[in-house]
Amino acid sequence: MMVATMVQSADADERVQKEIGPRTEGVTYYNPTGTFEVLKVLRGAEATAALGRNAAWAVQVRRRSTGEVTVHAMTWTNSDHVIEPKPVQVRSVDEIRETLNGGPGELSDVDCDVLTNLAEVAAYGKTGAVTTR
Repeated sequence: MMVATMVQSADADERVQKEIGPRTEGVTYYNPTGTFEVLKVLRGAEATAALGRNAAWAVQVRRRSTGEVTVHAMTWTNSDHVIEPKPVQVRSVDEIRETLNGGPGELSDVDCDVLTNLAEVAAYGKTGAVTTR
C-alpha cells in the first residue's frame, strides 16, 4: 500500500508541474490576455490561502502593461509562450572558487557549467583533444 501511495504522490507532483509549466520566478510569458512576469509560484497551503479556495498550486504574477499583481491557478496551455526566461546570474571564477572552499552560497547549475568548461579547456591545453558530453 505504501508503494501505491508513493506512486500516486509522484503522479500528482508530475501533474502539478505540467499544469504550472515553465512558470518559475522571474520568467515573463504572454497569452491572449496579456504579458506577465512570474513573481512567485505558490504550493499547498500558501496557494490555498492566496486563492481563498483549495488549490495544489497558484502563480503570483505582475501584468506588464499595468503593474497589477494577481494570483491565479490557470493551467499552462499552447496559448502561453515564454518570452523572457528567468535571469541567470553568472559569477566570477574567484567567487565560485570561494564557494568551493567553504565560502558563502551554493553552487548553481551555471557555476557547475563554468567549472566543467574550465576543466575541458584545461584538458584541451594538456592533450589537444576536446571532450564532448
